[in-house]
Amino acid sequence: MTRRAAVLVGFALLFGVAIDARASITRIQITRVESPTFGGVSFGDVGPYEKLVGRAFGEIDPRDPLNAVITDLERAPRNARGMVEYATDIYILRPIDRSKGNHRLFFEINNRGNNFSFSFFNDATTGGNDPTTVADAGNGFLMRQGYSIVLSGWDATAPPGGGRLTIAVPVATNSDGSPIVGPSVEEFVIDDGATLTGPLTYPAATLDQSQASLTVRVRYEDPPAAVTAATWEYVNASTIRLLPAGTPFQRGTLYEFTYLARNVAQTLHQQRLLRIFRRMSTRPRTARSAGKK
Repeated sequence: MTRRAAVLVGFALLFGVAIDARASITRIQITRVESPTFGGVSFGDVGPYEKLVGRAFGEIDPRDPLNAVITDLERAPRNARGMVEYATDIYILRPIDRSKGNHRLFFEINNRGNNFSFSFFNDATTGGNDPTTVADAGNGFLMRQGYSIVLSGWDATAPPGGGRLTIAVPVATNSDGSPIVGPSVEEFVIDDGATLTGPLTYPAATLDQSQASLTVRVRYEDPPAAVTAATWEYVNASTIRLLPAGTPFQRGTLYEFTYLARNVAQTLHQQRLLRIFRRMSTRPRTARSAGKK
């Protein structure tokens, strides 16, 4: 068995899922392996760790009643099997000798694709989204406890780059193929005096300012004060700014922008992947369990 095949099979056993056409996760691609990582340092009785980085490809059945809670899933494009596809980044840190681990999964629901577990639990101050060196491990708390650590992309609006974990999801459309348009709200918390533009998560469906509103307040509980249309404008469908051009947003305030956006119905499904993660800590790690649904 090749190293690549061994990694794929090992991942299937680790997460209790069969890699076949019927599975929610249909394909796993490991693009980088560091074994050992963290400079080969040993974390107490657990020993050294290894790192696996890649991408998981999955699909979801829009006809399944359990998936009806996902907004506009039925309007998403489907593959030849009638399934809706997605792909997510995966990042795994685990003991090289799995028998020395605690057989528990530490799964971080990350913030905008960023890894905060190491700074929160390991007191790490370096390494960012890709901890690699001995120093990046911080005090090594999570590793010394023997956890297998997993992160994956889940936020479709998380920007790529900087080692952030992303997810690619399809964009739902109306039955005639036209974009779905709906209200969207952006909040800009301004903590400096140099913010000149406000980026929009979804592109505006129209640049008509009468279809949008901008307000500002100091405290969240304060009543919002309207910012007149004469003092702000669209730079383009994805950005707004104050007028005259070059005017910074006021420091120490919260701006709220409500507008009509298109492509707001990007379908996002991570529950199946999370279920697979949870199975790891509840099922025996055997070849038989990997074939169960």
